[in-house]
Amino acid sequence: MDQLPSTLCCPKCNTQLVPRSHNELHGVCSGTCTTCGHRIRFRAVVNEMERELQPNPVCSVTLLVNGRQYRVPDVDLEVTLNDWLKEQPNLKGTKHMCQEGGCGACIVALTRYDIRQKKEVTKAINSCLFPLVAADGCSVTTTEGIGSSRSGFHQIQERLAEHNGSQCGFCSPGMVMNMYSLLKANSKPTKKQIEESFDGNICRCTGYRAILDAMKSFAVDENPIDIEDTPLRQCNGDCRMCSHSSCCQEGVALNGMKADAPTIVRCLGGSSGMTRFKPSSVEDALALLDKYKDTGVHIVSGDTGKGVFKYEKPAAVVVDITGISDLTAVSSDGKVLTVGSAVSLSVLIAELEKYQQQDMPQGSRLTKLALHLKKIANVAVRNVGTWAGNLMLTHIHANFPSDVFTIMQAAGAQLNIANSSGSKRFSLPDFLHVDMTGQIIVSIVIPFDEPNEHFLTFKVMPRHSNAHAYVNAGFRLVTTTSSSKTVGKTVAIVYGGIGPFAIKATKTEQYLVGKYLSSHDTLKGALSVLSSELHPDSPPAAASAAYRKSLALSLFYKFYLSVLGSTASQRLWSAPSSLYRVVSSGAQQYSSDPSKYPLTQPMPKIAAKLQASGEAVYVNDMPIFPNEVHGAFITSTQANAKLVSMDTSAALSMPGVLCCIGAGDIPAGGVNNWRCLKYETGQLPEPLFATDFVGYAGQSLGMVIADTQAHADAAARAVTATYSPQGKPIVSIQDAIAANSFYPDTVKPLISGEGDPNDALKASKHVVSGEISSGYQYHFHMETQRCLTVPTDCGLDVYSSTQWMDYCQESVAQVLGVKKSRYKTKPKQQQQRHTYCKYIL
Repeated sequence: MDQLPSTLCCPKCNTQLVPRSHNELHGVCSGTCTTCGHRIRFRAVVNEMERELQPNPVCSVTLLVNGRQYRVPDVDLEVTLNDWLKEQPNLKGTKHMCQEGGCGACIVALTRYDIRQKKEVTKAINSCLFPLVAADGCSVTTTEGIGSSRSGFHQIQERLAEHNGSQCGFCSPGMVMNMYSLLKANSKPTKKQIEESFDGNICRCTGYRAILDAMKSFAVDENPIDIEDTPLRQCNGDCRMCSHSSCCQEGVALNGMKADAPTIVRCLGGSSGMTRFKPSSVEDALALLDKYKDTGVHIVSGDTGKGVFKYEKPAAVVVDITGISDLTAVSSDGKVLTVGSAVSLSVLIAELEKYQQQDMPQGSRLTKLALHLKKIANVAVRNVGTWAGNLMLTHIHANFPSDVFTIMQAAGAQLNIANSSGSKRFSLPDFLHVDMTGQIIVSIVIPFDEPNEHFLTFKVMPRHSNAHAYVNAGFRLVTTTSSSKTVGKTVAIVYGGIGPFAIKATKTEQYLVGKYLSSHDTLKGALSVLSSELHPDSPPAAASAAYRKSLALSLFYKFYLSVLGSTASQRLWSAPSSLYRVVSSGAQQYSSDPSKYPLTQPMPKIAAKLQASGEAVYVNDMPIFPNEVHGAFITSTQANAKLVSMDTSAALSMPGVLCCIGAGDIPAGGVNNWRCLKYETGQLPEPLFATDFVGYAGQSLGMVIADTQAHADAAARAVTATYSPQGKPIVSIQDAIAANSFYPDTVKPLISGEGDPNDALKASKHVVSGEISSGYQYHFHMETQRCLTVPTDCGLDVYSSTQWMDYCQESVAQVLGVKKSRYKTKPKQQQQRHTYCKYIL
């Protein structure tokens, strides 16, 4: 066949069909018969003139999950690996909470062929960020795949339980698979390596000491294991029933799946009409960028940026560059290190450390770059996220505080950027002004140290790792000697977190050139000039401008003292030193009476191994019921305001949306108040849905009901509300006092003992007075809840992750205006991340 046929015949009803579009049909395609709804697969052939720029589409993904091969047809390009694992193989052990790559509950082990190393590599990844389509040709291992109560628990699962490292258990599968991935890559890690690898795993309730004790028991100086040795059960020859990803067919299957890879892979799918390409050369990628430059193209490798900007509309065309070997290359000519744009942050860190050991003295520029890069995101994100992607985030989003940009600019790095006309080198500041339409970052060129160079970087952030910076900075100063004194020769001062983009303190740089650095006047003058250059902005949820300016000046002072070294005053010698975490340690003692054992005898929780293996059932792990629908709260965006109106028309027009409900939908006899005053004497009513006054941002205004959670969430964000401000929002105790806003005195004061406390204070020999306060915080929420309601003959069964069952039962009955005996509250495992509700209609 030389060209696309004008008609197709349905094999089921024999209807003659006409393709709706010839432009998007190439290679093996699929569609739906408009008469009978039968799915049709057919091959469309293009002429040779079009073949290069119209590559064959692939409508399926083939992958291994726990040693079993799956072929997924008609893949929705917006579906994540996490979503698919839960819905298709029904592997509920892999959880999800933040969907930002920040909590680690969704971590699985991904094994795929590394085109740079020419071998299969296993790494921990966040399945909530990893697209299913990107797992084509890969092997995925979940906690169910390494051990269970039926096949025998894996040693990682057992040790986590035996060390009392699982309480609610929701984070446990992610902990297990993070450790499994580390051992697959390094069977004899040190305690420090183990502790550093858990920078992306958050636990709310258990406490990290017990978890880290369990994981550090695998350290080389403790009780290491051979991860490839799996004596849990004997192979019976039936690979379909094997629960271990290290089974006999894994390598064969991976090799077979990648054997016939085409030059350009093209995937069509998704509710947004997205098209995804995976070229194997830079030339092919540039041809695609040229062809679709007017459509909107998003170049991806790890695609972890959507964890930061999660509500952005996806691009119409996505180009995946992970298959381009030229972009994964790392090379050095002895003067510079050149790193391809598809190199992940983890690989970049390893390469910087490797070249430092080979070519550079200890404490070199490369070492310090590697140390700083370890503070970006976390291991699972860095395993797939690239340095180039980090730079593109700040190119697109001025408010993204890119650490890569700040420290690489300070290091004097440059970018090679290519388009269909050729390649050109840019400095990082110039890169910000380059129109990247039709262009791609090819590599970064990092210079090695110069003689007499001093280089330092800093990152001040809310947590030790896995957080954006308040302020990040990079300093480089090359000195020379004049009249036996140290003089500044070349200076670079770069700050992030001061303004929309990283800034260069050019006036301060110029001031230091030629100055005697040991002079007190030089330091004083430099701080004065720097202070005049720094004008921090005030974006929402950021630290105060005054604080960030103070940080910036302090970091420069630390760097300056490090340059002076022992020539500085002895009392300042400790100032340049940064604090580095040592390997943590701890101990727990149990006060019990051995004579009463087994009573009071410490023992691991019975359910801990089931939680570690993913067999514990949480509300969201329950089987899907027929006609199950999902709800998402519509929340307010303002505080201390009157709700004037709410427009749900946009939400109701979206796919899968069934209805929107609010206070007006509460049945007759019910009340718009979820707080049970029976149990909380003296408290004020709390409306389920705000109707007039909105007290705080995030207050519930209503709920969207849709066929899927994704549709419900998207529709809830599409609802718009109009407010009339009632005054300045009250966000502190001082604000409340100033506004004369006090909570009603409805609770009796608790006075213990007899006497008058005021008289006792007056008679006291010493009276200490004052106040202490803790400011408000920007929370990373981990504990919003989920419930499932199922209609029964007499009422509802409510499956809730509550720890107060009778309160939940009373609240439901109160809102709906019926006897609480009609509702049964059935608790499941306690913890779940999202504020979701599921209903059965």
